[in-house]
Amino acid sequence: MARLVYVDSGPLPNGMAQADFEGPDARAANQDLVRAHGDGWRLPPPPWATLAAEVPEVDDATVAALVEGSQPQPWLSATQPVALTDAWTRLPRTGVLCSFSLDQLQQMAPHAPAFAHMVDGDWTYVELPTWHWPMLSRPGALAAVLDQVSRETVAPVG
Repeated sequence: MARLVYVDSGPLPNGMAQADFEGPDARAANQDLVRAHGDGWRLPPPPWATLAAEVPEVDDATVAALVEGSQPQPWLSATQPVALTDAWTRLPRTGVLCSFSLDQLQQMAPHAPAFAHMVDGDWTYVELPTWHWPMLSRPGALAAVLDQVSRETVAPVG
């Protein structure tokens, strides 16, 4: 493996669970969804139509395909804290930033543990403004970015 690429994501800090990423209120709301609609152990898929409503590149057919193909996520996979070694820090890392810019990431990092370790070390960034799922809203542009990254010709942003 030559490089880690994170598409509108990044490694959670050691000991953090994905369910804690958005804070305790979001975790509690998701836990309520699991209880009410997931048989106590599955997190239902998100409301795709609502999420995509403000993304002009995502058409109704794409939303319909998401709804049809989505499956619940085992809640334990979101609530179990990650256990990281420092092995990931020994590889170059590229962040494909879609939901926010590098400037926004740098502003969030001092205040949000989930972002703090994404501004230090061997990171490069590519900005691809869209929503959290660029493979749906800008698939060609994402493919070009991934091709560029695979050839290791990424110029750092910022």
